[in-house]
Amino acid sequence: MAKVNRNDKCPCGSGKKYKNCCGASTKVNEPLINGQLNLLHHRLVTHGLSKYNKSVDTFISQYENQPFQDDAQIMSVYILV
Repeated sequence: MAKVNRNDKCPCGSGKKYKNCCGASTKVNEPLINGQLNLLHHRLVTHGLSKYNKSVDTFISQYENQPFQDDAQIMSVYILV
């Protein structure tokens, strides 16, 4: 495939210049991404608890006040969650 120049039309078919489409800078805005990830995490947990709160409470109650014996037992809990 031939190299695409920055001012050529983008090969993706958008009709935009390559520099304004797929050839745009790939600089990442970390604070924006982290904020969006935090929001997504909050919404996911809120949704999960609203739908499955009783099941989560039942599961947690099985392990409350029970010390873990070894790393394998700890991992079995995290794999299920």
